[in-house]
Amino acid sequence: MNMTLSVTFVLAALVTGAAAIFPLTGFGGCDQEVTAVRAGRAVHLSSENYPRPYPRGACQRRLLRPDSADTAVSLVCTDIDLDSVVLPWVHWRIWGDFLELPGRGMLYGRQWFQCDTAPLLLDAPPGTEVPLEFSANYLLQHRGFNCVARGLSKERRNSRRRAARLHRELTDCGRSRVKRILDGKDAKVGEFPFVVYIVTRTSDDKMLYCSASLISRRFVLTAAHCLESAVWTELRLGALDIGHPGAQSLVVNATKFKQHPEWSIASLERSHDIGLIELSEDVQFNDVIQPICLPAILELEQQYTDMEGTIAGWGKTDPNKPGGSFILQAAKVRIIGNCECANRFPFQMTPLKICSKPTTAKQSHCSGDSGGPLMIFQSGRWSLVGISSFVGAAGCDIGDPAGYTRVAPYLAWIRDNTDVQLDM
Repeated sequence: MNMTLSVTFVLAALVTGAAAIFPLTGFGGCDQEVTAVRAGRAVHLSSENYPRPYPRGACQRRLLRPDSADTAVSLVCTDIDLDSVVLPWVHWRIWGDFLELPGRGMLYGRQWFQCDTAPLLLDAPPGTEVPLEFSANYLLQHRGFNCVARGLSKERRNSRRRAARLHRELTDCGRSRVKRILDGKDAKVGEFPFVVYIVTRTSDDKMLYCSASLISRRFVLTAAHCLESAVWTELRLGALDIGHPGAQSLVVNATKFKQHPEWSIASLERSHDIGLIELSEDVQFNDVIQPICLPAILELEQQYTDMEGTIAGWGKTDPNKPGGSFILQAAKVRIIGNCECANRFPFQMTPLKICSKPTTAKQSHCSGDSGGPLMIFQSGRWSLVGISSFVGAAGCDIGDPAGYTRVAPYLAWIRDNTDVQLDM
């Protein structure tokens, strides 16, 4: 028998046999659900179980319907991770997992070598319905997809940036009493009134030293690994010198913690490294205690690449000496694209991460702390865009990048577990 024909026959038999064992991807075999999208509101859409793997044979068909002829649907997907198993000569719609959107075609599985993790954005004309279809086979399962449909009025469409700024202006957050920031130097009183120093005692009687960010009168946001096996946490709010608290600073204890349910300290990807601390009572804001702003929903597609960011914490000031600084440190950094960061962290870079590099020849990421903020300064306010998660083995080396949990994809989780209200 001809070798080519033999190989073709074997492959065809394998495909046929696999199809008999594993039912193939459906052809839109689930009912369509109509979802109303109102102007000024957001609808969160995700695959079943997200961010846990979707079930075998999963199917979703959604029709996003604007509430009026003047409302436009703006869809942004902050995470798409589908099975990418490929079988020869079999169309994706028959075999592979896919997410289909108008004008975008069929989106397939994430490739391991693909580092471009920019969110998918689809802006439909006013009054136009947007169909969404997701279908999965019975082989491998991944995280799936996470999207947000935003209803934009004419005013919001014409001034999307202004609307995002309005989010900050209407929320008393991100204010600083000091204008100047010094790279890798001591911060000033009231410069970063939302940065919190936390000391956590674990169930095996160890101490974890981290930073965090105040996001409301009751809740503090940090990294999940800073709360691993936590029993209680001491928080110092409004502190500049943790050895000598100021008159307006506050020291409180907390025993209520929430790590993201999909966080695992054993995970190579270090995905979902985000956690919350609930204070026993509301704190009173003053000149040195203020909440930081969270990203607006209209900014979900923002990647911040090449923008100037700032890190702050009580990290090391000398990589050759043990221990951190008693005085809050701050430094400017350059936010870099995930492809650039993937050169250093090839297994960690997903759409749920963000990276930065030092901006000066003498600077390292030791100025920050685990759980501390990566923030940007816009429209006179500080916004939290990342939570310090990981550095390389030589994290204090000059020029070494650092990885953060990207905050925007977790806005719905933050909303569901805190008293924080999310505005457009």
